[in-house]
Amino acid sequence: MSTLDRHIGFGKETVPGTPVAPTKYIDLLGETIEETPVLEQIALSRLVALAKVANNNAAVGGGFNAQGSYQDIAHLLWYIIGGVVGTSGAGPYTHTIPNASGAAGRPYLTTEVRRDDDTRTFRYPGCLLTSLALSAAVGQSFRFDGEVAGMLPVGEGTAGTATYAALALMCALEVDVLIDAVSTNAAGWNLNIARPADAVHIMKQRGPLKPLDTGALVCDGSIEIFPDDLTEYDLFETPSEVDVQLVVTEATGLSCTINLDKCAISAGTPHVNEFDRQVMSFDFVSLFNSVATANIQAVVINDVVTVAT
Repeated sequence: MSTLDRHIGFGKETVPGTPVAPTKYIDLLGETIEETPVLEQIALSRLVALAKVANNNAAVGGGFNAQGSYQDIAHLLWYIIGGVVGTSGAGPYTHTIPNASGAAGRPYLTTEVRRDDDTRTFRYPGCLLTSLALSAAVGQSFRFDGEVAGMLPVGEGTAGTATYAALALMCALEVDVLIDAVSTNAAGWNLNIARPADAVHIMKQRGPLKPLDTGALVCDGSIEIFPDDLTEYDLFETPSEVDVQLVVTEATGLSCTINLDKCAISAGTPHVNEFDRQVMSFDFVSLFNSVATANIQAVVINDVVTVAT
C-alpha cells in the first residue's frame, strides 16, 4: 500500500526546551500547530497609510486530531496527566497512569510535524500537552483531540522515519460506561482533560519562555444515555458523589479503563423529540481522588513495553 509520510511525533525532553528526536508517533488525522506572530501596526500621523509593521513576539501552539488506538492512548494520557507510570507484565503490558505514588509533573515534549511527503519537518521544543479530549459515539470509533503549547520551532530539519505499532482501533462496540459500577445504555461519551500552561514573553526573545503549569488538572465530560428508568437521573436530583468509569476492551485482551472515582453530576437533561425514545444527557466533573493522587486514573493494557520515555 502506498502512503504519504505525514506524521506527528513526540519525544520526551531531558532538558526542557532542548529538542530531541521523536520516540512516539501517533496516527494523525489533522493538525493546526503553528507559530503565530504578534504584529504591531505603526501608523504615523504624517502618513495616510501604515508606516511599518513590527514583528515582535510569537506564540507557538495548536491542536491535533488522532485516531483512537490502544497503542497510543497510554502515551497521550501520560503526557497530560503526568506522574509516575506503573508498568507490569511481560506482554501485553499493563500501564497505570498515575500509580499510587504518582507525582504531579508531566513531561516536556519535542513535537515534530511533517506536513509534506518529502524530507522537511518542523520541530517545536518545550511543549506541554495542555488538553486532551477523548470521545466516542454510536457509529464512531474513538477520537483523540489534543492541544499543545511550546517554544519557537527549530527551523526545518531532516525528518526521521516514522514507525508505528499495529493499528488497534478503539471502537464504539467495545465501550461500556458505568456509573457507580452499574453499566448504562450509553450512546455517546466525551471526556475533557485539561491543564493550562502559560506563554510568557520577555523583550529580548521573540519566542515564549518554556511553558509552566498555571492551573489544576481538570477532568469533566458528558454522557448521553437511553435510560431504562430514572436511576441515573436520581443521582442528579439528589446530589452525591458518584463513580464514573469508562471501559474499552478489545477481543484479544487490549483494554483501557479510565477511573473517575469521585464525580459530581453538574447537569442532567432528559428530552424527547416527536416519537423518538427518551434521551438523557449528563455533565460531570471529577474531583480529587486520594487513591490515585489525582482526579483521574487510567489503566491501559497494550503491546507497548514502556510509556514514560
